[in-house]
Amino acid sequence: MYHNGQTYLWVPSILTLSTLTPEAVAIVNAVHALIGRPSVTVDSLNPYYFVLNDLDMGGAPFTRDALPGMAVCGPIANLAYMPLSYVALIVAFGGDVEGLPVFFEIDDVKAICPFDPDQKKTWETWGTFGESHKPTKIGEKWYRSSDVGASGQKMDASQWVGYMQSGGVVLTQAQYAALDRGE
Repeated sequence: MYHNGQTYLWVPSILTLSTLTPEAVAIVNAVHALIGRPSVTVDSLNPYYFVLNDLDMGGAPFTRDALPGMAVCGPIANLAYMPLSYVALIVAFGGDVEGLPVFFEIDDVKAICPFDPDQKKTWETWGTFGESHKPTKIGEKWYRSSDVGASGQKMDASQWVGYMQSGGVVLTQAQYAALDRGE
């Protein structure tokens, strides 16, 4: 991963091919069994090929095997075409999205942050650096970016998708910007 502040989508290289190989079939069918979609077969059309191609056609080309076995697409400038449900699917397939700006909605900033490996820091203190990355109150809720520590690096999607899938509220940058701030 590059972690240079820009957004990149990483997927197994074999999933960027139009025709499914035996290895790709194993990956797709494992995920499809979890999400209730039909199985696929070897040499059939990759059901995600055109979705991935849409990103590529938008100006962020895929480079296969940028890392061994992983293809990268990016940097991606227009994030409007990457909904969080799509990000979760990418992670399920063994991929990741780095540098995606997201925000966590928090009911209680004094609650233990689920991302703290020691389970000691609260949302108020976890991942902050001085005054940076502290939660902001908007209405009755608190919101915090996925930026962490002195570098301000955004968490990879694989680090927060499980939180979202277990009921935690994650907002895109556009959703966060659209919040009513009562101004």
